[in-house]
Amino acid sequence: MDNSNKNKFAEIMIGLADNFGGTVTPEGMRARFNALIEYDIKQIVAAGDALIKTREKTFPAMPMVAEFINAIKAHEAPQISAKSRAEIQAGIVLENLRHYGSRCQLELEDHIAAHLMSTRWQYQQWASTVLEKDLTWWKKEFVEAYQAYSERDNADLLALPSGKNINKLKELAMGITKNG
Repeated sequence: MDNSNKNKFAEIMIGLADNFGGTVTPEGMRARFNALIEYDIKQIVAAGDALIKTREKTFPAMPMVAEFINAIKAHEAPQISAKSRAEIQAGIVLENLRHYGSRCQLELEDHIAAHLMSTRWQYQQWASTVLEKDLTWWKKEFVEAYQAYSERDNADLLALPSGKNINKLKELAMGITKNG
């Protein structure tokens, strides 16, 4: 690894330590460097970005090498398309419908599916009135709606730092501080 990559590696580790309230010692830096030497600096940067955005653990303060390796593997894993995720979520809804009907509250972990089944199709009302013959059409509509929301979510995430979106973010932050 050349000096610019070594500097980038150190920058990532120091930034993570700063973000998570940890410290970096020369020995710890060397140990992490040696443990991650087989990975490309781009992989390490991507893993560092992922950890700083998603890591919720507070102990240990500094992410472990295993967390870096898991983040690298997760980043390299093939991503499931929005259509495939939609098909999976539609299957979960239909399985719930077949097992429980409208008698129970539908709980979905996927935020897009949960949104669709609480707004576009209010689950308990929908489940009590949908006909078996209409499920094929419902699934097609659900998949299309899911994909549209997925594209919108990705566009919103990409657009956050600019223009009116930054103003919305500022307004949200001000509302949180006023109400908190």
